[in-house]
Amino acid sequence: MTHATTTHEFSRYAEVRAALADPALVPPSPAPDAGPPGASVAWLRATVARFASG
Repeated sequence: MTHATTTHEFSRYAEVRAALADPALVPPSPAPDAGPPGASVAWLRATVARFASG
């Protein structure tokens, strides 16, 4: 599956806060990987706070 890439640039605090709260700007989840835990982007995104949504 491919996704279109759109670049957003925010320079004001209010714009950044609005972008972080906007569910439309949450990146799509990666496809599951058959590898061991800790060896995939899916695991990294689910584990690291910067990539976690919610």
